[in-house]
Amino acid sequence: MCGQVVVSNNVPYKLKSFHLLKGKDLHNESIECEFALKRKPIFRLMEKCPVFEIPEHVEKSFILSSFL
Repeated sequence: MCGQVVVSNNVPYKLKSFHLLKGKDLHNESIECEFALKRKPIFRLMEKCPVFEIPEHVEKSFILSSFL
């Protein structure tokens, strides 16, 4: 929910939060398809929960409280 740092060729890249990703962000057709068919539906379902609103800037405290 906070994104992730990935290191490629000793260069760190900060990825945005996965629930904000769009297929065009992935730059690879097979990964885009995998994301659209398997990951994105889960995020959409989670976002429909009436008592669970994801803030624009997610912090660790929000993530920990969401497990409750």
